[in-house]
Formats: sequence, structure tokens, C-alpha cells
Amino acid sequence: MASMLVSTSAWAQAGVALEKVTFDKENQEATNIARAMYQPEFGYVSAQRIWLRDPAEGAIDQIAVKIGQGVSCSEDCHVAVLYHTDGEWAELWRGEGKTFELGQINEITGLKSIFADNREWSWGGAKYEPSLYGGYPPRRPANEAEMRLATDWIKANYADELHNIDAPQITALDVNLMTGDEKLIFIFDLTICGNDACPVLAVDNGKVLQQFSAIGPDAGIADGRTDQNGYRLIEIQTDQDVSVVSPSTGEVVQHILAQDVIPAGAKRVIAEAPAATQVPELPQ
Repeated sequence: MASMLVSTSAWAQAGVALEKVTFDKENQEATNIARAMYQPEFGYVSAQRIWLRDPAEGAIDQIAVKIGQGVSCSEDCHVAVLYHTDGEWAELWRGEGKTFELGQINEITGLKSIFADNREWSWGGAKYEPSLYGGYPPRRPANEAEMRLATDWIKANYADELHNIDAPQITALDVNLMTGDEKLIFIFDLTICGNDACPVLAVDNGKVLQQFSAIGPDAGIADGRTDQNGYRLIEIQTDQDVSVVSPSTGEVVQHILAQDVIPAGAKRVIAEAPAATQVPELPQ
């Protein structure tokens, strides 16, 4: 079995029980299976047995793989999760790094979540889907000034629908985009959102920098990168993916994609630059 350690990550510190998968001692049977699929493209291949679902005695139908171009995987390493189904090995997930962590079995999907680089990946029924970087921080009720700002924005952008909008739910998240005094304001209303995404306003000094549409709506701080104006990038939840965006320009910097199930050993695109890099500007 894989080397399982008690996690000391931020997720574990928040009370999420995690098991860390390391490759300190490889499983030779699993490694032989993985090498047949990942070599010669990857010079380094090591594997461990894991359990994404309830264990079955004697089974070796779930393995974790560490792959790299060099002979020692000292850098440019990736880890992947494989599952044997319908007579072949399928890759369910791949990420950068040398280790990852597994959560508890989801009672609905029957599979464990995967945690890597401060992001949770959850099985959505057909693929592993990314959460926001660091998870979903709790929001607070909007204060009077934030309510007024959001209400003014609604009036300006939904003037023809005001008769259908009744007491929208407005919440806020205090964030440090540059000086630590910035906010994300979330607006939920059936008329505004329908069954789709809802508005999220990025606000600095009482002014709306940009408006984004997010499923949930959910948004938060990204991984510490900044845009050309010095603002930290934010992430917004889309249908199955996560978009990394600039709060000052509206530019979409990156899409972090839900991971399709692919044949083990096939090429994998984890994240990509978007085809369209600008969101519509707010009406003046």
C-alpha cells in the first residue's frame, strides 16, 4: 500500500481528515504496471497502491503514480491517480508535484477527494472537478455601505427587471487584493442569476473594479500571483472548472480544467490559457 501519513496541511488544520500519499517505498507490482504505460515518455516512473473507494482484499485496481522526465524526478514531477475499469487502466487525475493527499470517501459518489497544491478535486460523477484555491471561505452579511453599492449596481444593470427583483441576498468577503481593504461582494437573486451564474463584484475603496459571473456564486483569492496593476488574482467558480482572473482588468489569466478520464499514459492538459481573455466591461 501507499505510504499514508497524517497530513499537516491547511486542510487538515481546518479539521479535514487527510492521508498523504508519498512514494518513499514504491510498490514493485504497481510500478511495473505504471511503467508499461508511461515509459518511454517519462524516464522516471514510481507507483503505489491506494484506495479511492472501499478496499477490496487482494485488489490492485487503484494506484498512484509519480512520473518525471529525469531519472530521479528531482524536478518537473507529476503525480497521477489510476483506476482499472472495463479491462483497462484509466487516468482519473494528474497534478504537478511529488505527493498529494486523499480525503474521506464521499457517501454520494463513492470516491475520495484529491488534495494537491492547496486545492481540492472532487469526483463529479464523470470527472474530477477543481474547487477554489484554499477552499470556500465563509462570507458575512453585507454591511450598509456594501448593500448600497450592490443595490446601485443592480439598478444600473437590471433597470428593466427591477419589478421582479425582491430583496436579493447580498454577502461579502473581506480580501487582501493589494492593501487588505478590498472586498468581494456576492449577489444572489433568482431573476438575476436564474439557474446559471451570479454576479460577484470586486471592490476597492468603495468602487467596483470589475464584475464577474460565478457559479454559487463562489470566488476567492488565487495562489498569490498579481496582475499588471499589482492586484492579487482571484478565482471564480465556473460550470465545472475554475477561472483565474484579474480583479482590475477583467482579464481571464487561466482556466483550471476539470479532468476528463483518459487512458493511462495519454497526454493530459491540466490548465490552459483561455481563448477569450476579456470579460465584458460594466456599463458606464
